[in-house]
Amino acid sequence: MTWLRRWFPLRTKGQAAVDHSAPTEAAEPTTPQDLPVVPPVGIGAMYPPIDGGLPLCTPAELIAAQGELMDRLRLHAALPAELFASRFMEPVQSAARYVLNLPGSPEGLFAGPGGLFRACTEMAFGCFQAADGRIFTGQLGVEGRHRLEGRWRYVCFLAGLLWPLGRTLEAVRVVSIRGDAWPSRAVALSEWCSPETSASVWCNWTDDIDRPGPAASGAALLNYIVGVANLAWLEDGSADLVSVLAALVSGAKSPANTVAFDLITAMWERLAELEQCRMPQHYGRLRFGNQAGPYVASAIEVLARGKWAALNGPLLVDSAGAYLVWPAAAVDIIAELDTRGIVGLPATPAGLAELIKGTPLLDIKDGLLVEVANLDGEVVPALVLRDPTLVVSGFPTEFREARAVRIQSIMAQQPTSRLRPPAAASTVAAEPLEESKAPTHALKEAQGKEEPQEDLPIPPPAAADPFASLDSSAAEERPPTTEGSNDGAGQTPEEKRVVEVRYADTLPARIRPKLRARDAENFGKLAATTGQRWVDGGEWVGVDLEDVGAACMDVPGLVEALAAAGFLIIDPSTPGRKVYEHRSGEVRRRVIRLSMTVAKEVGWTNGA
Repeated sequence: MTWLRRWFPLRTKGQAAVDHSAPTEAAEPTTPQDLPVVPPVGIGAMYPPIDGGLPLCTPAELIAAQGELMDRLRLHAALPAELFASRFMEPVQSAARYVLNLPGSPEGLFAGPGGLFRACTEMAFGCFQAADGRIFTGQLGVEGRHRLEGRWRYVCFLAGLLWPLGRTLEAVRVVSIRGDAWPSRAVALSEWCSPETSASVWCNWTDDIDRPGPAASGAALLNYIVGVANLAWLEDGSADLVSVLAALVSGAKSPANTVAFDLITAMWERLAELEQCRMPQHYGRLRFGNQAGPYVASAIEVLARGKWAALNGPLLVDSAGAYLVWPAAAVDIIAELDTRGIVGLPATPAGLAELIKGTPLLDIKDGLLVEVANLDGEVVPALVLRDPTLVVSGFPTEFREARAVRIQSIMAQQPTSRLRPPAAASTVAAEPLEESKAPTHALKEAQGKEEPQEDLPIPPPAAADPFASLDSSAAEERPPTTEGSNDGAGQTPEEKRVVEVRYADTLPARIRPKLRARDAENFGKLAATTGQRWVDGGEWVGVDLEDVGAACMDVPGLVEALAAAGFLIIDPSTPGRKVYEHRSGEVRRRVIRLSMTVAKEVGWTNGA
């Protein structure tokens, strides 16, 4: 019947037959004026809805909104106007400048604009008022109690003011319309993005906390919020008071702060009960601050139907799951979000990965990044999607016979698979590698053909040879076998010819002994996957901190390990500082300074 319909079209009842033999009149050309006008798509018409951001207010507006609390504090302190302004109002004003009107939580206690500052001021006044009924120095004499009791009450006020900050600052990631992330432990929000320079910011929650609370980040703000003069006044009474204050703000209880800690925690519980009764959720639903998951998921879905449809680029799929090759996938996702007009999300791959790792979008039970093999057989880092049906239809039925992508699956199916880490040749120009570059050296080790190394030239004193403590003769006599090998015992000839090369194996033999196994693996991954973004500083090579974050999860641990091994160039005037800012025109980068000696060893000789 199908072929009959093709030759003899059916007519429904009442439908006239069409005489195809009669000539038809040519349709008049359509002019642009005849075309329908498509109105521009407004934000309110988009789905998923787009968060318009958090409109900022000034510190003066914040404090004015808490006028009743400030009046009660002034009455209770009973101090001269000038002393009250310096001792109490200055810390309150500093707290207002630092957090502006950020919410205290996504949808729990003190959610909504200004919630965090309200929690700080209400907690500060409550603790200061409750401290009047406590004795903190009962073991001291009359003179000691007279000197310290007032300071202890002031410690309770400051601890209450800083108590809610730490947990919220660790859970929220504030982003500007340009995609820059606020360094919440380094600069006040009003200095980074004031209402005069930007009308709104976007709050992305990396941890779905239900309330503010103490954390180590709060203690880092002591100098800024309390002020040098007020800290000096506490030090004049007792050298331990500032340490006690830092412990309280971090939420740590010790024998020295037991009375104050019990007072503050009891006041926080009372305040939480009060907030529970007046929460907007009892009268409707309130959530302030966007979640990146829906926007990123929508962008991934669009890319999977279009640019990634071939499943041979940033999106890889096998029978076990779907994987986003990182940071290649991040570049496309950020571009897609920008095309759709979605702002307020991080504009870097490292920032985007950090943001969505706490969402249901990813499966991070094995870590944020896993290793997969692309179509070229290179081992590359990737994120694991929790639900592959988001990006591919017919999963898992249509992919049961697909080639394995994840390294664990490949090694389980084919123990002798020829996998290779992404060598420097994939990140630089396609030219023959020099003998000094790390991947060539590592492959020669794996094949048992290591060539003797020449002694490195001695650089200037600031970049002294970090390998001086190693015996070069011992390094030359070391057998050229991969770590963990057993000289091929029990292996077939085919298995002996194929050697598994890890990221750590791409490092020269003179570097690996200076690092622990985990740090060597992370450093090898950094060297192999980052790309040519080095900053040539003469005696050192600057490595972008975002590249370090994209290569490994434990950025502080890797930086500390490199510094302990003597691989970093540290400014003697600031021995504790390991991250420096480098400016190149309008571009500002935060870099670690890797010794030029080490840089030459790993092949980082072409500065960018």
